[in-house]
Amino acid sequence: MTNELAAKLGIRAPMDPLKEPVAPLGSEFWVRTDAMKTLFAHDWEYDEFPEEPVAIDATVLHAIERLYPFAAQADGFYTGWLVSDSFGKIEMDNLTYMNAGLAKAESERIGRYVPFHELVDAVKKS
Repeated sequence: MTNELAAKLGIRAPMDPLKEPVAPLGSEFWVRTDAMKTLFAHDWEYDEFPEEPVAIDATVLHAIERLYPFAAQADGFYTGWLVSDSFGKIEMDNLTYMNAGLAKAESERIGRYVPFHELVDAVKKS
């Protein structure tokens, strides 16, 4: 649905299903209004949106939510994460802990320590 909406709105930006975009997955975020020109320019009609109760996924609402970073890119902007120092420290600790745990578990499964890129390849093959 996201690809269909992008085509309908004329948003031409590379979308790789194997790469998670830097995007707000939710309804609270900061954006330059010029970065959303393409989304704002569409003459949205009520009948384009689903009736309540809204499905958990696969509606135009979800497609719009996933289009934010691509609309920004198509309008000449880039997306990024902005977090406070304290949250950034916590998030880095969490990510380091998770990656180390995954690397350890996969190394134990393989039976020897291997460099991270080899671990990624092993996980992809399993």
